[in-house]
Amino acid sequence: MNRRPTATRAGEHGFVTVWILGLCVTLLVLGGISIDLWRAFGERRSLVAAADSAARSGASAIDPAVRRDTGVLRIDPDLAAARARASLRGVNGLEVTGTPDVTVTGNRVTVVVRGRFELGFLDLLDPQGPVTITVTATAEPHEG
Repeated sequence: MNRRPTATRAGEHGFVTVWILGLCVTLLVLGGISIDLWRAFGERRSLVAAADSAARSGASAIDPAVRRDTGVLRIDPDLAAARARASLRGVNGLEVTGTPDVTVTGNRVTVVVRGRFELGFLDLLDPQGPVTITVTATAEPHEG
């Protein structure tokens, strides 16, 4: 068997190694970014769930005297705000910044919650500190 040696061009030795090394670095960067985004979306989802729960809790504060006398669903504003804030105090594991805003307008309860999220890999690329996530939830009572 006569084998002919393969011809290689000068300067091409190790090109595949450099290319694969660059590919690995790119995959590590994309992996770090995706982990940060996944964590941020999870944190936002937790804040949305807490705000929704607080708004629903506030919307359940029906004034019994108005309901009994007129048959109309009317929210007691003070009780609604207190219930919404109490609902947010009962949530564990959330890093809520500041005091949540609870607004009662007519029969509508609006809750605004802000949370702080610490970046991991993205903070190495562009160190700006924690990111603030703001979510809003609105609820109103309905006849059941």
